Amino acid sequence: MKFADLKIFVDVVEAGGMTQAAAQRGVSQPGISRTIRDLETRLKARLLRRTGRGVDLTPAGTEFLAFARESLAALDKVERRMKEMAGALPDRLSIAVPVRVGGLVFGALYRRFHADMPEVSVSLVEALTEDIADGLLSGRFDFAVSYIPTGQGGEAPTFQEKLYLIGPEALVGAVSDPISVQQASMMPILLNDPSLRFGRLVDAAFQSAGVKLHVTRVIERAEGLLAFASEGEGVTILPYSNFHQELARGEIAARLLVDPQIERGIYLHAARHLDPRAASAGLRAIRRALEPVAEQARWSRHGESD
Repeated sequence: MKFADLKIFVDVVEAGGMTQAAAQRGVSQPGISRTIRDLETRLKARLLRRTGRGVDLTPAGTEFLAFARESLAALDKVERRMKEMAGALPDRLSIAVPVRVGGLVFGALYRRFHADMPEVSVSLVEALTEDIADGLLSGRFDFAVSYIPTGQGGEAPTFQEKLYLIGPEALVGAVSDPISVQQASMMPILLNDPSLRFGRLVDAAFQSAGVKLHVTRVIERAEGLLAFASEGEGVTILPYSNFHQELARGEIAARLLVDPQIERGIYLHAARHLDPRAASAGLRAIRRALEPVAEQARWSRHGESD
């Protein structure tokens, strides 16, 4: 008994008949009928009952269908594991990117993996930074784009993004010229929790300029910062990838922060359960996908200067 025969049987049941299964497979109906007949002869049991609509399962057919599906699922699992052991990417990949970044990069990632690895099915999700880290450790994500280094060490980011002062035009101004950290310090600022990584980055930049943040409200997520800034409660500090939609709709104004310029790194990760060769191939595909959209996202390659 061949696995191919099991697949034909499952296809017939799921299609509702031999003619329908043959059409879906692009083969002749007599060939499908012969396979089913050979299975019934081998098993010495009738598996399908022909009806005017197609076929129905007999009791023996119901039991054999469960066996066929379990066998095919086991074969699929073994084949995927063998590919992974040989350094190939799994057939299905999950890639996480930070919240509010998907709109800029999802299309590029889908197109790149379809072009380079058409046999791989890719699932793309937006996730919070802490969820990305947990997902990589648990194996829920195979790859990720994140603001945090893999090991919290000194590895260099792939890209960097600058931070902007954003808010209502009445506070930020109608011009698009850069604005200094010192000028920004005189405005009511809505900020991420100063104890978190992003908050510490912003606070350190203001301290280096010899000024203090005038924080009027601490809000945990970018969505909250944007909502309150759009309503005119104050200004906030975010990268372009987080507010490009609101800027395009004219809901906020934005100016690049300078003196000092504030940047944060964007890192690419592969989960530890992947074979090193597969991890390298996936990271290479992600990097190639992101490079063409870097300008649109206002990212620069690490080490590049304007």
